[in-house]
Amino acid sequence: MNPGCPGGFIEPDYKMCRDFVYNKIFPSMRDFITGESVRDSLIYLKDGGSIRWFSGHNLDKLEQYDLAWLAGDEVGLMKGELVLKAAGRLRGGPAPFASFVGVAHYGWLKDKFEGKNDKFHKILHMSTMDNPYTSKIFKENLLANCPARLRPMYVDGQFVPPGGAVYAEFDESIHVVDWQFRTDLQTGCAVDFSPFHPCVLYVQMLPKGFQLGNRKLVNGGMIIFDELHPDGSSFGGLTTERLGMLAKSKNYPLHFCCPDPAGKGTQATSGTNEIAILSQILNTRMVFTTNPKLRLIENGIEHVQRMLAPLVGEPMLFFSSQLLNNHDPKAVLNAIRAYAYPKSKDGKPMDTEPVKDGISDDPMDCVRYLAINFFPVVRLQARVRSIA
Repeated sequence: MNPGCPGGFIEPDYKMCRDFVYNKIFPSMRDFITGESVRDSLIYLKDGGSIRWFSGHNLDKLEQYDLAWLAGDEVGLMKGELVLKAAGRLRGGPAPFASFVGVAHYGWLKDKFEGKNDKFHKILHMSTMDNPYTSKIFKENLLANCPARLRPMYVDGQFVPPGGAVYAEFDESIHVVDWQFRTDLQTGCAVDFSPFHPCVLYVQMLPKGFQLGNRKLVNGGMIIFDELHPDGSSFGGLTTERLGMLAKSKNYPLHFCCPDPAGKGTQATSGTNEIAILSQILNTRMVFTTNPKLRLIENGIEHVQRMLAPLVGEPMLFFSSQLLNNHDPKAVLNAIRAYAYPKSKDGKPMDTEPVKDGISDDPMDCVRYLAINFFPVVRLQARVRSIA
């Protein structure tokens, strides 16, 4: 396209750019590529043209270049100002154009493009299921890993907003089961740090093929069987040392602890970090990811939804019936029912992420930590903001 002219493409973050270059661009265009400059994020072509790649998290870098064409991948995951900045860069050839591709996220992408087909824009809603070049196995895996109620957005390409309860898939008659602690299973905990309202959930891991009542868990799973919600108000705020001692006081044989990754940061007062302190007190391995895509709130929510209601096989997330006796609003069974998206305004949701009310979000964060660390799946989408 436009020989001799530079073009470019944008991915939501730097790692996705690198993956796209080496897994897609180079294999498919090897006959046209003469070299590359890693430092300048530049690919050289035989016709004298070039392709420059950009990370969508830093759109200011777009301002330095004149481009003949620009392709944006997963643009719904970037800031809305991308479109304006991209349009301002298209000045390097006789017929400049831009092509944006992505899942129809409810938000700026909907406001900008839905229903606005005109001489300047062409918007196509396409379902992955209708793509004749996509393998049957890929489609089956996609459906297996996509919560059913998100299929219209992630598979069928429709603008569908979230709303109501985050975990509408939760059903007490299905996910709450009688349970007795077993010494032959791997036991651990998840911890959400807070000086006043921390949360600790205790979990046992269920291996693949585990028989849970009349269910055979082909994909394995986990069961949350106990919890701890100490109130630090009377202490003027719980220290991590105090929280660790309270968590240890349950005397469960902990094989792992799954803490909030934010606890990796160094404390100004002690010179160490919360995870290191907790590891020393509990004397167990810390399991957490610093992968920004896995830590995305929306990503973790989808992991939990998939565990509650997979399209194939039995659920993978269960709760002990003993937890029904806990009437604390922060108790995990109360929280999973209360965890909700913001109420809509003028028919539109206020945000695509749940309300952080300081009550239901803390235990739900713990569940999310367990899901993304022990039952990770390939992310259907990645969001660049809202890491917690």
